[in-house]
Amino acid sequence: MSVPVAGVFMDLDGTLADSMPVMRQVYFRFLDGLGATGSQAEFDSLVGLTLRDTVDHLREMHGLIQPPLELLLSYYGLVDEVYQSHAGLMPGAVELLAAARERGVFTAVVTSAQAGLARGFLANHGLERLVAAVVGADMVRRGKPDPGPYRLALDLAGVPPGRGLAVEDSPLGARSAIGAGIPTWIVGPPAQRPRVEGAAGYVARLDELVGRLDGGG
Repeated sequence: MSVPVAGVFMDLDGTLADSMPVMRQVYFRFLDGLGATGSQAEFDSLVGLTLRDTVDHLREMHGLIQPPLELLLSYYGLVDEVYQSHAGLMPGAVELLAAARERGVFTAVVTSAQAGLARGFLANHGLERLVAAVVGADMVRRGKPDPGPYRLALDLAGVPPGRGLAVEDSPLGARSAIGAGIPTWIVGPPAQRPRVEGAAGYVARLDELVGRLDGGG
């Protein structure tokens, strides 16, 4: 008999938040403002990285001469400018979080963004009462794909990895959760979601995971 889930750990961008168009806009605006040219392929390769790692990559690949801190603050500023007003919720997000709360399941957002950005998003969408904790990139030494963020989330929840359920949309994020030993589901449209070695399964919507909370198949 399967054991019920005790902790749900969700990525933010592209998983809980319908924010990938926003983050794509930020990426192209950032490079355009510096006279550099981005590409969809490069943007896709950066999904799941912390903003600091993203900016470090762009600085190296595009030969940006500005000081690293100046570039990072510029990127943060662009994200803050458009995120809270343009990022929506992914399908089934409220249903999954509400079902977890009804069952007394600990829920956390584990993100490569700053924790404050995630908390602002949750507040804007009235989700603070449904999410017990946020683990942001500024709370760990190494961000995704390192397993550190998910290990911290497990510690906050007091949940062993096998009693957790993680949800990600990118290979880098999934590697972080899988590396922490958490059964990890990949969410997204079937034609777009990546195949990830070691993933527990694939869903098109977050609420497809409600049945998994009780240990169901």
